[in-house]
Amino acid sequence: MRTTLAFVRASQCLSPKVNRSKNFFDRYGFCVFRGVLPKDLCEATIDDMWKLVIENNAGVDREQVDTWYRGWSSFGMPKNTTSHAIFRASFLRLRQHPSVVQCFASMLKTNDIVCNHDRCLMHR
Repeated sequence: MRTTLAFVRASQCLSPKVNRSKNFFDRYGFCVFRGVLPKDLCEATIDDMWKLVIENNAGVDREQVDTWYRGWSSFGMPKNTTSHAIFRASFLRLRQHPSVVQCFASMLKTNDIVCNHDRCLMHR
């Protein structure tokens, strides 16, 4: 008998399946909740991530894939930032969005949630 194990399980934050997601989180250390953030907020953050890469890496053009290697480490972090932490208002808006807090609260069974931020990650 062949068994397949799904590596990523996505669910809604407040669905009855949150216990299943919690079990997945306990086993693998992460989980995915779909539809948590508004699309326009996500798109604005992606735009800001691109601005960060372009500001710190001459010659990178979002529309020219062949220029992307110039400003990225092998893990997708911008190479030439002036700080180890990258604070951008758009990143913090995502991290502290009430829906994100609600997802963490449902998984951790507490409303005592602290928001932090230090970096972004983009994969090519």
